[in-house]
Amino acid sequence: MTSSPPAAPANPAAPVRRAAPPDGGGATPILETRDLKVYFPVKRGLIIQRTVGVVKAVDGVDIQIQAGETLGLVGESGSGKTTLGRAILRLSDASGGSVRYEGEDVLALRGRDLRLLRSKIGMVFQDPYGSLNPRMTVGNIVAEPMLVHKIFDDRSKIKDRVMELFDTVGLSRSMATRYPHEFSGGQRQRIGIARALASGPKLLICDEPVSALDVSIQAQIISLFDRLKVEQNLTYLFIAHDLSVVRHVSDTVAVMYLGKVVEQGDADAIYRDPQHPYTQALLSAVPIPDPVVERKRARIVLRGDMPSPLNPPTGCVFNTRCPLAEERCFVETPLPRTFPDGRRIACHVVSPQFDSVASAESTAQLMARSLESSEERVAAGGGPLKKAAFGQLSADSSARQARPMITGRRLAMIVGAVFLGVLLSMFLFEFGLGAPGERSIVPAAVIESRIDEFIDGQGCVREDAVVQLDISNVEYARVVYLRDNPSRPGSYLPPRIEYRYYYAEGTIEAIPEITGDFCY
Repeated sequence: MTSSPPAAPANPAAPVRRAAPPDGGGATPILETRDLKVYFPVKRGLIIQRTVGVVKAVDGVDIQIQAGETLGLVGESGSGKTTLGRAILRLSDASGGSVRYEGEDVLALRGRDLRLLRSKIGMVFQDPYGSLNPRMTVGNIVAEPMLVHKIFDDRSKIKDRVMELFDTVGLSRSMATRYPHEFSGGQRQRIGIARALASGPKLLICDEPVSALDVSIQAQIISLFDRLKVEQNLTYLFIAHDLSVVRHVSDTVAVMYLGKVVEQGDADAIYRDPQHPYTQALLSAVPIPDPVVERKRARIVLRGDMPSPLNPPTGCVFNTRCPLAEERCFVETPLPRTFPDGRRIACHVVSPQFDSVASAESTAQLMARSLESSEERVAAGGGPLKKAAFGQLSADSSARQARPMITGRRLAMIVGAVFLGVLLSMFLFEFGLGAPGERSIVPAAVIESRIDEFIDGQGCVREDAVVQLDISNVEYARVVYLRDNPSRPGSYLPPRIEYRYYYAEGTIEAIPEITGDFCY
């Protein structure tokens, strides 16, 4: 058994000293994506399907991860973080761009080569409950990657390796025969980590591995990741919502919004001095465990919700919520620019020559504008340009909202559907429900009433007889009188008396003719 992992820092939000990543010195990064795009088509039609839109989950992402370092990927839900991680492993098909692992084109791999790549890249999934097969013991779950990739020929070696992995992640070897439902959330996540390490990968993609866990369990899992990184020289792509966790584990940070990376650079630099307005808003939401500082700190609150990736805004994808948006933000898509401190930012507003004083003024301006209305900004000297920009934003949003719900093409489809429904109803009414003409306007209750009147004078049908009505024939309706069989419930005794009501003539006929023998 290995020694217990060190405890996590008491304050994850505080600056953390991390071992510096190895200097690449121009070396090939272990993972690199260039203009990576993952689009999901939206189709309509039951029989003939057609593409009516595209969801741009990942739209032109460039990231680099050097061997031995951790890249933290942060952003709101729906920004494309998980899709990016799945596209790297080819669990989701890329629509464009490139993914390179140690210089090898991942998107060009097929068959055995792709399987070999997946043995070098492990993935820890977000849900520790749904990512484990409930029908397999956890020992078999951890052993499965070794069987798939044929790492060992001898099954005894596989069993020994499973036991080693249980020791590595802090689980007892006796737990190998248990099933996933017998473990807590933190233990299941440790099992998921052991499975990801089973094939001996160099890179781990951690998709929000602590978001579903309690805070105390989060600290244990984070400490485990830190220890494994040192012991096994691992490289991480760490996806998370918790910015404090990302700051603790990451060497570099990439901030995603609506499928694009808006800011990327050294973790300490970004947390100390965020430049992109979206990054500033995210970091302002991180609570500080000092009540005095927390009360004095101004919160940047973004207005509205993230737009749909099915119809992203024109220009900068953040222009619908950015308090600093200018005219060009609604027209031109900002390209990532490299700044003096090495970070890359995709924003028209941020100056390439920013310094700490200008950054502080920009942050203060952003906080003020997030609380003021457009009229107050103009009155305070914000200038007509800002007002025009926000006026354009308002007009653009209202124009999208004022777009007619039913277009001419959609109206034609609705009318056609209604017409087909009417034709189908007429067909069923005429042919599926019986005969046309008089029969269609004579209810069953009227038929029974007329037959009752017809047989009133006979006096040979008892009140407790079983009556059955059959209107399946196209020419007449049948009313059958039956007598229960006391010895066999559900069966009937003769005689069987049948009356037919003919629709066309409106006449009633007894089959056979009623005689004294048929009375009961």
